[in-house]
Formats: sequence, C-alpha cells, structure tokens
Amino acid sequence: MGLKGGDHGSKTTFQDEFPDSFLPCPRLEDARELTGVDRSETLVVLDGNVMVMAVPQAMTTFNEYVMILVAQIKPAITAAAHVVVVFDEPKAMTRAKSDEQRLRDARRKATTPICSDELVACITTDDFTLEMLQLEGCNVRLLMNHRAARSRFIDALCNDVLYHFQIAGGADSWSLTFDGVDGRGAGREFGERRVAGILSTHQEFWSALLTREVAIGEGDIKLTDVAQRVHDEALKPDSPVAGVVLNMLVTVDTDSLVIELLKQSKRVARTDEADRNELTILCLK
Repeated sequence: MGLKGGDHGSKTTFQDEFPDSFLPCPRLEDARELTGVDRSETLVVLDGNVMVMAVPQAMTTFNEYVMILVAQIKPAITAAAHVVVVFDEPKAMTRAKSDEQRLRDARRKATTPICSDELVACITTDDFTLEMLQLEGCNVRLLMNHRAARSRFIDALCNDVLYHFQIAGGADSWSLTFDGVDGRGAGREFGERRVAGILSTHQEFWSALLTREVAIGEGDIKLTDVAQRVHDEALKPDSPVAGVVLNMLVTVDTDSLVIELLKQSKRVARTDEADRNELTILCLK
C-alpha cells in the first residue's frame, strides 16, 4: 500500500543514496529519447488506479473523467507503440490489502452527504447504467468513495476512453489495452457477476497475452507482470510486440521501488545474452 513518504520516506532516501539512478524528465517521450530507443520498441504500463483517483477535485461528471483519462493516456501513446493500463482486481486481493482498503473506504464515505430515504446523494451500488452516469447532477467523484459502485464505473469509463481513441484512428501504429476491467462496461446486467479481463484496440492478441490462470489482485504487481509477458512475447520475430526492449512503468506507488529492484535482480541473472536486451524505467510522478 505504499512505503513511507515525506522527508525521510523511501523516495527521498533512494534519491539521496543513489542520485545517479534518478533523472527528472518533463514527459515520457523525453525519458524514452534519452535511452535512444524508438517508439516502436517501447511499452508503457500505466497504473490505472492512480490515474482514476488523481482526477482533480473540480471534476465531478462522467464525461470529465473520460477526458481526464484521455489526456493522461495521450502522452503515453506518443511515447510508446504499446500502452497497457492496469487496474486492481478486488476479487483477487490479498487479505492485508483488503483490510487496508476497508479502512480507506470508511474515511471516504464520511465525505458523502447524508440524505433522507427518498433522496440519493450519489450512486452507491453496482446497479446503474451508462445513462444514469451521464445524467446531469450525477457526481461520480462521490461515487468513487463507494467500492460497491466503483468497479462498474471503472468498466464504463475504460470503455468510453477506448472508444475515444478508436474513433480518432491510427491504431494500426499503436495499441491501447486495459487490464482488469469488464468489457461489458455499465451494460452488464444487474446482479450478474463482474468478470475482470482485457479490453483492447487489438483484442485478440492482448487478451491471449495478458489473460492469467491465476488472477493478480494488485496493480503494482501487474506493472511488472505485463512487462515480463511482453518481453517473452517480443522474442518471437512475427509477434505484434516483436523488438520491444524498453518498459516504462508509470505510477506513484513507492512499493514499485522495491518490486522493480527485485525484478531487476532476476533480469540481470538471465544467462542468455539475447534475453538480457531489456531496459525498465520506473517513472514516478
């Protein structure tokens, strides 16, 4: 759930102890260009949980959330030919994280106005449609405080964001994929079980690549899992991701500092020289 922050936190300590390992870059594209790697050889993996929770306070409507996510994803598509946005999967969470999330939820619910029975301050359950999200006065920021409603909202949000990029065209030179969402969006029947999966501009390829036998509940673990799966697939000369050698993992979660150090120790231990041609950059906002 993130290491300690502040003046004596993990991020500050890492930068103080290993200053040569950090470099400020205004854009993902700038970071890629410093490596000398082409866009076609680059994968960006974005932490979708961070993106959705970091929407400015003034944004409260569904369409505003769509546009904010579009604005966050565009620089990634400019930097890389392949972009994957990963989300937590609540049904596969560890007990420790589930307990922590319950504490967070209790704090968030306190911000939802209390109303009489005939009024509803915001959507709080899984039973709503896209039309309900788009109604004037629907405050999706308040909805996000209620975990029962959040997953369907994220599914609907990702469907609309994907549609935005699809109608913009040009997807023959890039791909955009969401990992951990139900492709039915808000169209899933009320009471029907949510199935977290893959939603992509290139559905057949990415669904086969990222579908797991054992679900990963936490997005920060997915960051490195996606990079590993793409690396293995990139070794095949006829694959859509053939030649990808640069992974850019974008998050604010300081757990990734340790997760990626552990993963890097495995990368450098690879015995096949051809298998070691991989560079991973952890991009902490």
